[in-house]
Amino acid sequence: MKKTVLVLVLGFIMLLPTNVFGWSEHGLMTAQVIGSLSWVKDYNNITITPYTYHKYDNSVYNEKFIIKYLEGSVGDKTDALTILSIYSDEPDWDMDTDLNLSRFQILTGNSQGYRHQRYVAFGGLLRAGVAHKRVQHFYNLSRIAFKNNDAYWGFRFLARSLHFLQDLTQPQHALPAPNNIIIREIIDIRSFTIMCVNHHLTLEDYYQTTQIKNGNEEYIKTLREAKPARIRNPYKSAIIASRRARRLIGNLWNRMENFFGREISAKSRFNITQDELQLLLTNPAKQEARVKLDQTVLTALNLFSSYSKGLVEFARRDIKF
Repeated sequence: MKKTVLVLVLGFIMLLPTNVFGWSEHGLMTAQVIGSLSWVKDYNNITITPYTYHKYDNSVYNEKFIIKYLEGSVGDKTDALTILSIYSDEPDWDMDTDLNLSRFQILTGNSQGYRHQRYVAFGGLLRAGVAHKRVQHFYNLSRIAFKNNDAYWGFRFLARSLHFLQDLTQPQHALPAPNNIIIREIIDIRSFTIMCVNHHLTLEDYYQTTQIKNGNEEYIKTLREAKPARIRNPYKSAIIASRRARRLIGNLWNRMENFFGREISAKSRFNITQDELQLLLTNPAKQEARVKLDQTVLTALNLFSSYSKGLVEFARRDIKF
């Protein structure tokens, strides 16, 4: 038994892509989610301030990462919705790439994966990733900024915290494939990696992104109408969110295959153009498979929205900004 477990764990070391991101279009989705909270519009006269939090943040970041101000310059005015929307994407701007964080980051592909994922596999035997800790880390910085009467960085740190919580609602950030697929395919690590990349990138870069950018009514409605999760502790809620997302991975894997075809699980790179995707989306023979895939994706997006709203609502009560 111990030998089998060792083989599985060693196999896992090589199974992930070198660049891993969570949901595509964090900003677009966050705008829909947070824009549905009526009170947010009241925070509309916020002065952009410089970053002065080095002494509070002892995390290491990619030395090439530069803090950017995309909505204006220091001294200009902005609003909470703009800050939360734009900077919910910020942790994907090479903040966490090319770092040496832990000897276990090899299990998640690299330092980006290590900070943006939380894998729990084989009944908890294998655990890797600290995204849940990053949720709390940036929430704590948000609290500090607000207590310093710096609403700009209070909301910007909160946006970063949102990003990591949102990542944990993406099923493939909780487990890259169903356990039975891992066990079956682990002997061919290189091919298994390609399978995982095919599913991950196709979901995010094509299917989900296309639905959001095209304004799919059901997707937008889910983001706007989800009920806020009850959050009392960002760290613990992040763990619960990842656990709930992980339960979706089996259905997601199977329904991706049914809609896109078995080729998505082939041991070679799967590519699909936007034109090909549009043909699939309108193909009468694919409508039943599309409906079922949508059900799973929308369940995950409901988690995305529910926990995003829950964190912002909790911060409003807890920090009292």
